[in-house]
Amino acid sequence: MAKFDIYGRYLGFVDMTNELFICETQDENIDRLHNFGTTMLLKCEFDTKKLTSRITEPKTANIFYDMFIVDFNNNIIDVPVKITNIQPKPEKEGDKISIAQWKLVRRFFIYDTISGINE
Repeated sequence: MAKFDIYGRYLGFVDMTNELFICETQDENIDRLHNFGTTMLLKCEFDTKKLTSRITEPKTANIFYDMFIVDFNNNIIDVPVKITNIQPKPEKEGDKISIAQWKLVRRFFIYDTISGINE
């Protein structure tokens, strides 16, 4: 994954390990994410008060990611990411959103401790 700060400055490439997990997870869950087409839903509790202090905020706060895969020829290929909480709502409960309505992004973040927080 490529990492960028809040100002868009490139911070380098990192191998994806646990950057995308909010809570502690088992190594086998991290390993599963390296398989193509993997979908995973993990639930945990997270104290959002940690996001309001520079001392307790996660080290990945305000870091943007671009996800890539490296193919067999060592070409770097960008991976579209579906962010589910920005999807349109179905007209009726139980209806599915069509693929044409998906919102796919390249750059995404896990924690945002800047926008929407009053000082």
